[in-house]
Amino acid sequence: MKPSFMIRKYEPHDREGCRALWRELTEWHREIYQDPTIGGPHPEDHFDKHLADVGPDRLWVAVHNSRVVGLVGLIVKGKEAEIEPLIVSQAYRRKGIGKQLIKTVVSEARDMEVRFLNIK
Repeated sequence: MKPSFMIRKYEPHDREGCRALWRELTEWHREIYQDPTIGGPHPEDHFDKHLADVGPDRLWVAVHNSRVVGLVGLIVKGKEAEIEPLIVSQAYRRKGIGKQLIKTVVSEARDMEVRFLNIK
């Protein structure tokens, strides 16, 4: 049975949950690339930089029982945009959360009349 979750815009009280997701993603990258230096000693600080660069209006979170379990961002440059990041906490993967985050950000990009949408 899939857990119930909600996708909504980022809110200031989501910051610590998003920082934890950023750290989780960085630790995964460290593991798959076998490089413990990726992200530096405090990779969660990179979330704060991303937030400052893109702004809170370009971030959406997935929430389950008041806990942030997913994050997606949209970097917009004119009529082009990039989905960055896309993170779902490991315990919540394969439950449709990533798919819903992508659907949300694609819909938002359409509303902004983005012509080209990239994801890495």
